Amino acid sequence: MPKAKTAASMTPAWRSNWKPPKRERSRCGARTRAGHPCRRLPVEGKQRCRNHGGLSTGAKTAKGKERVTANLAKTRSWQKRKAKEGARL
Repeated sequence: MPKAKTAASMTPAWRSNWKPPKRERSRCGARTRAGHPCRRLPVEGKQRCRNHGGLSTGAKTAKGKERVTANLAKTRSWQKRKAKEGARL
């Protein structure tokens, strides 16, 4: 009896890297400033597009990590100051 052909054995070589059409792929989904979900395609293997952190790997060097920490401190102090001003109004 001949061996049954499976779907994998009948798939042509050009279909090995097949992707669904763009309209059917998942979207980034991060919220824009207007409150709507982002409609861009995510970076391959990630959940977010390159604008919303899909390409980000974070700071790697000690100098880069220090810079991130300094910026966080600035942002947090600004947020605290604004919260106090808002509480006074």
